[in-house]
Amino acid sequence: MKRLTSVLIGLLFILSLYGQVIGKEIPLDLFGIENPEEQTIQKGRTTLNNALITGDMNKAVQLKDFLVQHANNANNVAFYPAELWRFCFLSGEYREILMSANNFNSALIVERSLPKSDELTAFLESHSTALADEVWQNITKSTIVNDEEKSFLRILLYYLAAKWDENTLDKETANFVTQFPHSNYSEFLNRYIAVGNNPKLRGNRTMIDRDKMKDEILLMSNSGMFFVDKGRLAIANALTATDYEKVKQLKDYLLNFTRNTQDVAFYPVELWRILFWTGEYNQLLNALVDFKADMNKGKNMPYNDLLAKQLGEATAFFANDLRLKISESNTINQEQKEFLDLAFSYSLYVQYQNMFQDKLNEASNTFLKHYPQSSYAPFVKKFVRVEFITEGLALSYTFGMGATFYSGQLGRYFNTAPQLQLSFDLYYKQWVALMNMNVAFPKMNYSVNMNNGLWDKDYSTENAQFQVVGGYQFYKNDRITLYPTASIGAMQIKPSDNGQVIPDIGLEFTTYYGLGAACDCRISRRQRVVRGMFPLTEQYWYLRLRYEACFPRFNRHYGNAGGNIQNITLSVGGFTQGVMRNK
Repeated sequence: MKRLTSVLIGLLFILSLYGQVIGKEIPLDLFGIENPEEQTIQKGRTTLNNALITGDMNKAVQLKDFLVQHANNANNVAFYPAELWRFCFLSGEYREILMSANNFNSALIVERSLPKSDELTAFLESHSTALADEVWQNITKSTIVNDEEKSFLRILLYYLAAKWDENTLDKETANFVTQFPHSNYSEFLNRYIAVGNNPKLRGNRTMIDRDKMKDEILLMSNSGMFFVDKGRLAIANALTATDYEKVKQLKDYLLNFTRNTQDVAFYPVELWRILFWTGEYNQLLNALVDFKADMNKGKNMPYNDLLAKQLGEATAFFANDLRLKISESNTINQEQKEFLDLAFSYSLYVQYQNMFQDKLNEASNTFLKHYPQSSYAPFVKKFVRVEFITEGLALSYTFGMGATFYSGQLGRYFNTAPQLQLSFDLYYKQWVALMNMNVAFPKMNYSVNMNNGLWDKDYSTENAQFQVVGGYQFYKNDRITLYPTASIGAMQIKPSDNGQVIPDIGLEFTTYYGLGAACDCRISRRQRVVRGMFPLTEQYWYLRLRYEACFPRFNRHYGNAGGNIQNITLSVGGFTQGVMRNK
């Protein structure tokens, strides 16, 4: 049993090391799904497509190698041969194309599980066509392939790019066989590329590339996003060339193309940035006023591609120029200029709001002060100004110690006593309501008859007070609060012998009134309890110094018990107040 346990622990350790190595190169989102074969491959293809769209070719190559290895181990196919070759043409892995084509066996594909048509299929097909001539130029400059291999790669490249018809393919294949009669690639070309009019050989092409692939892709529900991706790339190129008229045309075309679909051409902040660049301020004003946080919920959103990156970097770099362009515009009034300047700051800092929110709040408050009835105020209050204010209602509690002083006849009977206090407090705006429980432990100066009984000086004594206190905060800053208080409560002073209360002796509960003052001083940082995106409460610790003069009415019931009581208490407490968004 011990040996088996040791073996299991060793295996787990090896697997953990393997997972760490793989995790450094392959995104973790390829793992943890129900089907570790086909679903892993499909999810990996999606991740690879995202890497291609964002231009991260190194990551794309790593993903491709991982998926090929994973599929081989699982007896699946990660890519159709045409997809793999198109990818390798784009990544410059010409030797891998040559090796794959030379060892190509269509039977292996037929017998294994094939991937589904997806966005990667369409991306590779469209880019192999669009970039075919550029790829060929790179091949001609390559030093890792010889002239024979370059000629073969040229035929395969233009076949995959659909640049040549069947007659041209037959002719180019014949020329290749004539020029290189002993080539290892001749059989591949004759069998899979130059099929001529032989109907039996036409079916071989489906082993390389799926029949009717384009029709199948266009039937997919989100096929419009393929067109959107290309359009966004065209806008990025137009921005680079500073052709803003073309940017306008492409932007309007994509907006119209996606208007009645589930596809979205731009994230809101991307559209705002484009309109800042093109100077279409009236369209921008309408887009801002009509913006809703959930307007694109459930729709197909674009990828974080070259356009997103370029808009973010260029807008930040040329921020001063774009602000100047707004201020010099003669198509909008002063209020609109100030609002667009604020909206520009918001679009610039929206992904860094935690760092710049104070500046946005300050600018928002300035705009709202100047234009309180502005039609743009709702956007500013809802999206730009993320400012939290405390609610009127708050709670606190304190526990403290102090001293109780007796005067009059009570002062002759009792000496100054230590005191304990527990308080629960309620705040509403400037008003304070305290619910206090005080207990003091005075010592008798001498024995006395009280309530028709002898109160021996050696008895323990307990002075209990229960009171409700009201106060008004007349001075308050971030650290200190001062307020006078008025109270009403009940008080008793009773003796006890070895912890047992002695009945029928002492001063029973009697109402009393009090006047005093309190000072609360914050001693800790304000901390906000956050759940989700927004804080719920604000909390801190504070010290309270409180003085109170109490006027009990014992003399009305006991002829020899006149006098007053004064309390001084220092306590520590916890303060909690609700926080709400400033509307």
